[in-house]
Amino acid sequence: MARRKLANLTEDLMPGMDLLIERHRQLVEQFAHGHMSMPPKLGVIILTCVDPRVTLDKILGLELGDAFVLRNVGGRVTSDIEDDLAMIWYLMELASEPDIPALELAIIHHTNCGMEKMADTDVQEAVVAAQGLDPQAVRRRAIVSQEQSIGDDLQRLADSPKIPDQLVVSGYVYDVTTGKLRQVAEPQSIVRLRE
Repeated sequence: MARRKLANLTEDLMPGMDLLIERHRQLVEQFAHGHMSMPPKLGVIILTCVDPRVTLDKILGLELGDAFVLRNVGGRVTSDIEDDLAMIWYLMELASEPDIPALELAIIHHTNCGMEKMADTDVQEAVVAAQGLDPQAVRRRAIVSQEQSIGDDLQRLADSPKIPDQLVVSGYVYDVTTGKLRQVAEPQSIVRLRE
C-alpha cells in the first residue's frame, strides 16, 4: 500500500501554531471567563473524533463551559475513555456546587471517518506493521458503520464496571457533507443497558 509522504521540514517548523498563538493573544485581550467553575453548565460529556471537520462549537453551538469534550481517533470508547469517564464522575461527586446537572454522555461519530478504512483487514495489517500498534486495538477502533460502532461503544460502557449506573448515554452521527446531526441511539441510563 502506497503511503503519501508528509511535507518536508522547513525553517519555520510550526506556521499553523504561530497563527493560533496570534489568535490567542487577541482573545486574551477580551477574556472574561476566569470566574467559571469546572462542572459543565449543561451537564454534558461529548465523546467524538479528532477529525478537524467535527468542530462542536459549529455543530452544536457549544460555548466555553458547556460540556466536557473527550476526543480520540474515531471517537471510540476505549479503556482510557472509560477511565476518563470514571474520573469525571468522581470529580463531579466531589464538587461542592449546588445545582450541578446530572451528567449525560453523547457519543458523536461522523461520516467519512478515517477509521472506516480500518475495517479493511489489509489496511489494519499495514498500519500495525508500519506503526507498531496493537492489532486488537486497531481492530476495535475500526468503523464498519457509524450505527454499529455507536452500538458497540454503548455496550462497552454497559459492560464496564467503571461506569456508574446513573450515567445517561445517547448516540449521534454527524454528516460531514450536509452538516446534519442524526440521533441513532435514544438517551437511556447505563443501568437500563445493563438489564
